[in-house]
Amino acid sequence: MTGSQVFLSSENYPASMPDCSTTSGATCSVQTSDGSSIRITALDLQFSQKSGVCQQRIHITDMLTNTDISCQENNQFVKTKIYESSGGSIEIRLDNTATATEGKFWIQIEGETIFCKHFVIHPREIVERQLHVYLPFIQK
Repeated sequence: MTGSQVFLSSENYPASMPDCSTTSGATCSVQTSDGSSIRITALDLQFSQKSGVCQQRIHITDMLTNTDISCQENNQFVKTKIYESSGGSIEIRLDNTATATEGKFWIQIEGETIFCKHFVIHPREIVERQLHVYLPFIQK
């Protein structure tokens, strides 16, 4: 998928995401066409906690850093910049330890012509569409 911005959400958004057996480990590779930075804005982060322990996080890796976005960044529809890459390529992974249907997220990814390839790796198969990627309609 290609655009100057894409939207990524948890499965079933705006409903809560399924338990960890189907969602943990979901990944999305993002690149810009010119190597410029990639910005991520949280539109809605509502990760769940049990006994003070965050059960979900978004793990972002670029060539230099690893960043975790977790319950401390829960924003419930307050648009918040949560990440900017040092280069033009990142991988986003959802880590989920919840054993019930809970938590959700919706983020905006921006950059100069974004390419996003998303997939989920399960122990026995590769399943697409577990992370939903939406391209906005842009009128010029």
